[in-house]
Amino acid sequence: RLSLKYLVGRNESAVKTCAQQFDGVLPITDLSVALNDPEIKGIIICSPTDAHAAHIMMSIKAGKAVFCEKPIALNAEQIEESFKLAEEHKTPLLCGYQRRFDPHIATTKQHAEKVLGDIQLMRMTSRDHPPPPDEYLQANTTGSFFDDFSTHDVDFARWITGEEPESVYATASS
Repeated sequence: RLSLKYLVGRNESAVKTCAQQFDGVLPITDLSVALNDPEIKGIIICSPTDAHAAHIMMSIKAGKAVFCEKPIALNAEQIEESFKLAEEHKTPLLCGYQRRFDPHIATTKQHAEKVLGDIQLMRMTSRDHPPPPDEYLQANTTGSFFDDFSTHDVDFARWITGEEPESVYATASS
């Protein structure tokens, strides 16, 4: 059973407001409070992308299992370092793709399994609706919009086919 004890964020006011949605959750702005709590067995990371690797490293070093929203980090070196540290500490590190739980995506997968059979070729066009705010698109904290969102397409293709792609070709425009 999972129970949420802390909600950690940079903005004290926002964290307090969000924590009010959950009974008994303590809003805090210092991650080390949660990491040093022996009752805490795992950490869920959904901070800005540029903070993922640091939060993962801190959590693993504190002996906490980690579930992180995608992506684990902004570059391959940090991703490899994160999984290597988790392996060294024998601590679970999981990466989650929330879009698999989107009702439209889940329905598409169910339809594909029942109707389409083996998928040989997949072509996708992705758009976010509504578009994200300008602050997000201009932020240096997510890599790029293309980096941040195209991983969902690759994950979807892997998930719906149950296979690893042989090749991926992508283009983008604004």
